[in-house]
Amino acid sequence: MVVVAVAGLAIGYLVGRAGDGGVGAQEVSPTKARARDFYVPNSEDLAADEMRIIACGTGMPTPRPAQAAACFLVELGNGDKFIFDMGEGSVERLWALEIPLAYLDKVFIGHLHGDHFGDLGAMFVAGALGGRHGPLRIWGPSGQVPELGTAYAVQMMENMFTWDIAGRIGQTDTRGFHTEVTEFDYKLENQVVYQENGVTIRAWPAIHAIDGPVSYGLEWNGLKFVFGSDTFPQQVVQRVCPQRRSGDSRVLRYGAGLHLEVASHARGGLAGRYSDPHGARSLREGDERDPTAHGGGLPLLQGLRHDRTDSRADPQDL
Repeated sequence: MVVVAVAGLAIGYLVGRAGDGGVGAQEVSPTKARARDFYVPNSEDLAADEMRIIACGTGMPTPRPAQAAACFLVELGNGDKFIFDMGEGSVERLWALEIPLAYLDKVFIGHLHGDHFGDLGAMFVAGALGGRHGPLRIWGPSGQVPELGTAYAVQMMENMFTWDIAGRIGQTDTRGFHTEVTEFDYKLENQVVYQENGVTIRAWPAIHAIDGPVSYGLEWNGLKFVFGSDTFPQQVVQRVCPQRRSGDSRVLRYGAGLHLEVASHARGGLAGRYSDPHGARSLREGDERDPTAHGGGLPLLQGLRHDRTDSRADPQDL
């Protein structure tokens, strides 16, 4: 009885102080939603003229619980969604975004290192079981010989799941257990590899490992997203993207590092947002970070702002 009385007095005191217009008003726990500085799935509308870029993975071939390998999701205001690279661990991050897998059916592979397409098999199976009744559509470059091309790699992947698919016949809908591969010549510069629903995606050769890797550029509604996959600074990037306009973004991974440039203007005065399902970091144009996964955390390179109140300063925690 005493405790209840004391609690009642305390509540009355807070409410009274809040209502008298004095200093005590700020002592009351807030009841209104406050602005977030990170992205939570399904918490933010995408306007009809907007593009949202989510880094689902920025890591290396060596596994890390807090960092999937290369994978970027681009969502457009017209409803289209495009995945660029699908390295190990990235399907878990895509699933965490709470997007029905039926809509995640377009994958663009820059090259065939495991940390750039190693989770394709997981998406192949999970998508078919999760509501995708059409093919998993895959775009990727040819190779110096057929065995080094995207079509061969995907066919071998499907062969690997022969038992898996056979074991599901009669038990589940198997219409999604097939792929549609568009393999294009890796040597051609600035070629159109996709053009549907007002979206144009071009590809050009990238400098990485052996011949075959490519980079991509997506254009829609006056906006442009450039994805280097793994590459180094080269003249072709300047030719296909000679001058960034307001609304352009470039993700160019140089060796072990990631260089993300954002030229668009977003709400809240931010130039852009670097994000994954664990939370976003706000960026301004020209910001850089290095998410190398070999060993301990590397320092932030320059200009990266993180307004969160926690202590996750290690860029590998993104």
